[in-house]
Amino acid sequence: MTEERKYWVPALEKADRVLSVVSLEPGKYKLIDLSRQLAINKSSMFSLLHTLETLNWVKKGADDTYSLGEAIAVLGSSLVKQFDLNDRFQSEAAGARDRLQETIQLARRIEDHILYLGKVEALTPVRLQSEPGMR
Repeated sequence: MTEERKYWVPALEKADRVLSVVSLEPGKYKLIDLSRQLAINKSSMFSLLHTLETLNWVKKGADDTYSLGEAIAVLGSSLVKQFDLNDRFQSEAAGARDRLQETIQLARRIEDHILYLGKVEALTPVRLQSEPGMR
């Protein structure tokens, strides 16, 4: 056994595999489909899906297919709150600007307007007139 797998929890690995498949094609797979695709026997898949459903990590539709549940949205939202979007944009955009030699902007569409949130200028004589905070 490798040191990496010394404290491994196989059930969590299976749950991760289920969530990955369901997230890519929500509402496509039933229990039997997931069982076949992931090579997990039906009784184990039933228990796994039942637990995930009880925890609201997945939800079963009227047609018995699965999609991600509300708990995943809550977890994702908590993750996003950990990051300052502008700081993240500045660090990521600087690399893209350097590779592309272009100005990079972060914007959000609000109804029929664009709200500029961030900007990393290229080192060229041409400048964009938009600035963070402008519509």
